Amino acid sequence: MKTKINILHIVGGHSSGGAFRGAYILHNNLKKLNINSFIINDNLANKREIRESNFFYINDSIYSKFINYLFIKLEKAIKYIFLPLKRSTFTIGLLGFDITKKKIYEKADIVHFHWFGDGFINISSLKKINKPIVWTMRDMWCFTGGPHYLVDFDNLKKNFLNNYLLKYKKKIFKKKIQFIAISHWLKKKAMSSPILKHANIKTIYNNVEHDQFKSYSKSYARSQLDILTNKKIILYGADNPQNPRKGWNILLKTIKKLDKEKYYLIIFGKFWSNKTIENLGIQFRNFGYVKCKKKLSYIYSSADIFLAISSEEAFGKTWAEAMLCNTPVICFKNSSTSEVLKHKINGYVCSKKNSNSLKVAIEWMTNSDGNKISKQNLRKICKIFRPYLIAKQYLEVYKYLLKSKETNIQN
Repeated sequence: MKTKINILHIVGGHSSGGAFRGAYILHNNLKKLNINSFIINDNLANKREIRESNFFYINDSIYSKFINYLFIKLEKAIKYIFLPLKRSTFTIGLLGFDITKKKIYEKADIVHFHWFGDGFINISSLKKINKPIVWTMRDMWCFTGGPHYLVDFDNLKKNFLNNYLLKYKKKIFKKKIQFIAISHWLKKKAMSSPILKHANIKTIYNNVEHDQFKSYSKSYARSQLDILTNKKIILYGADNPQNPRKGWNILLKTIKKLDKEKYYLIIFGKFWSNKTIENLGIQFRNFGYVKCKKKLSYIYSSADIFLAISSEEAFGKTWAEAMLCNTPVICFKNSSTSEVLKHKINGYVCSKKNSNSLKVAIEWMTNSDGNKISKQNLRKICKIFRPYLIAKQYLEVYKYLLKSKETNIQN
């Protein structure tokens, strides 16, 4: 085996996206382990932030930009024809580039897929790849027809496009692929699917940037945010916090049942309307999308509790970031978050996924009983998500696959 391994990561989307961040953090930490790591991406807007020789774009010429534009438009047209109104979290994957045609592909020892978006990679090109393949599942797309999360779509059992894609993926994924699930929850879902029920799936948790998040005292954090209140602060945040999958509807129902005089709500993310919260009569603050990690640390530290209440989530980093700031977390049972939280020890795990259960959890966590939570140890729990440790786990997978390939060649 060569002393230095070349890994080619395939990840779509903007640098602010969760899948991209997970892949990019892994890429940087693999380089610290003396690995030649490369990335192919499809979002040219990332050029403003990322300037390194190991970063490539699938649409890096005028011709490829035009082809990429056509792929995206065609996929949107197909989805418009065959899908119900919710189409944004559905990727077809049949119209895109052939990864084996790219020069950097020849240099790779292992091809590592992370996340696809419209018009990026044609999954049929997987059949041409003659190198070991690792695929980190950062959502449910690998084992659904096209949805990244099933809950975003109502009843696709009779949908022609979704069923066609299910059959197509079954054929494509017969090729030997090492799938990685970023939580046991996701692995369990994948193994119960018709596409990946016989696949080789390993769990490696998502990475979380420990050095980017610091705990501050509540009084100091609140002063930095200009929040003047002695009320208990409930924190709820996500990239798209009003998405029902993130628990938005349950949050609204829960707030209606709480004593508004005791609580203050903070929201962050791409939040587009304050009216629904204003009508509930609770004092609140909407920070919108927050990119600055220091400000996020203030937000996390200012809160008494963080709500991680998604109905489907492969691994939401926000709850881990909150714990890094020593803010305890509430989640629902049978979620990826509940794999880490121990009920009433380092967090609160609601037994039922509804507003009544969440109300009880909030009240327990914010009264004297909540003091039983060892808040000063929350940061320690997240050490299993350290990027360097996660990168070392992937390196073991890479070495095993390359060793297996050499053995097969010799035989």
